[in-house]
Amino acid sequence: MFREGSLYHAIRASIAIPSVLTPVKGEHSLLVDGGVLNNIPMNHVQRTEGDLLVAVNVNADVPPYKPATVDKEASKKHTLYQEKIRDFYNHLLKRHPQEDGDDNPGYFSLLSRTIDLMTMQMADLALYKYHPDILVEISHESCSIFDFYKAEEMVESGRQVARATLDAYRSKLPN
Repeated sequence: MFREGSLYHAIRASIAIPSVLTPVKGEHSLLVDGGVLNNIPMNHVQRTEGDLLVAVNVNADVPPYKPATVDKEASKKHTLYQEKIRDFYNHLLKRHPQEDGDDNPGYFSLLSRTIDLMTMQMADLALYKYHPDILVEISHESCSIFDFYKAEEMVESGRQVARATLDAYRSKLPN
């Protein structure tokens, strides 16, 4: 956990996903995405009476949600960044092609599934132990670890699922 220092360094370390982006050198160690060990870090929250603990589980075992397109013109636009990420992803797939069928998954498919299973298990344990008041659940099927090009879609999906979750929570409150 970063409590002081460079914001850039903290953000860069938080996106250092093993096998995708290189770790960051810390003072005494290499730093990687905190989700490797604690993908829903509710154990670091100091609760107070009357507060609400809101957690977001991006590895939930729920059906995927496809966001409604807000602006058709904007959805057709792809930034240079998105194109570069998609090119990088396609390049990775060419170097390590996915085999057909579930019986013989490709390198990246196997790696992605393994990471998904680990993070789902850790998330389930954290949710069982800490019981958030509001839980926003995003399907683990929405995207994989290598789907950086889906960033805009995932942000919009998260926004819409969060709104629906908050609306459902509010509807259960006494008037």
